[in-house]
Amino acid sequence: MRSSGPKVASAAWYQGFGKATQKVFVSDGSSAIEDLQAQWFSDYTSVLDIMHGLSYSLAAARAIHRERDAAWQCYKQFATWIWRGEVDKVIAALADVQVAMGDPPEDAGDSDPREIVRRAWVYYTNHRGRMNYPLYRQKGYPLTSSIMESTVKQVSRRIKGTEKFWSSEGGEAVLQLRGDYLSDSEPMANHWLQATTNANGFRAYGLSG
Repeated sequence: MRSSGPKVASAAWYQGFGKATQKVFVSDGSSAIEDLQAQWFSDYTSVLDIMHGLSYSLAAARAIHRERDAAWQCYKQFATWIWRGEVDKVIAALADVQVAMGDPPEDAGDSDPREIVRRAWVYYTNHRGRMNYPLYRQKGYPLTSSIMESTVKQVSRRIKGTEKFWSSEGGEAVLQLRGDYLSDSEPMANHWLQATTNANGFRAYGLSG
C-alpha cells in the first residue's frame, strides 16, 4: 500500500481533485490506508466508510446475543446511534458489555465473543473522529465507497476472465467503452442518438492503396 501512494496521488492530481473546494477521503479505516491519506491527502476530510462501521456493530450484536431477534434489536440500536453521529454511546455500551463478559484471554480466537466485542470497541474508539455522519450528510459528502467498488467490479468482469486476451490498446479501449456504458452521464446514449441522426444509409469502406 505504501508504494502505491505516489500513483494514487498522481492519478488524483491529473483528475483535478486538487481544484475541488471540498475534498473527502473515504476508507475502511485500515492503518495502511490511514498512513496513505496522512502522507498524500492530509487536506482531505477523512470519512470512515459507514458500511465498515456498521459491520462491526453487527458482529458485536451477534456476539452479545445468541438469539437472532435480540441480536437484531441490539444491532438496530447501534446502527441508529452511528447514523446519528452518537458513536460514543456505542463505545460506552460495548465497554459495559466487556465488563460483564470479561476481557478475552491472550490466546482468544477471532470467533470468541469477548474478542469480537473488544475489536469493535477498539475500532470505534480509534475512528470516532471520522464518524460525524450527520455533518457529512449535511455537506453532501459520500459515506461509503461501495458504489465505486461495485462499478470497478462491473468493469473488471468485462475485461477479465477465461479466453479473454487483449493487447494494451484493445484492453484500454474496452475499458473506456465499458466505463462509458456505466457512466451516470450516459455518453453512449448521446452517441447512438447522433449516430442514428447522421446515418445516411451508406457504409464507408476504406480503399486499398
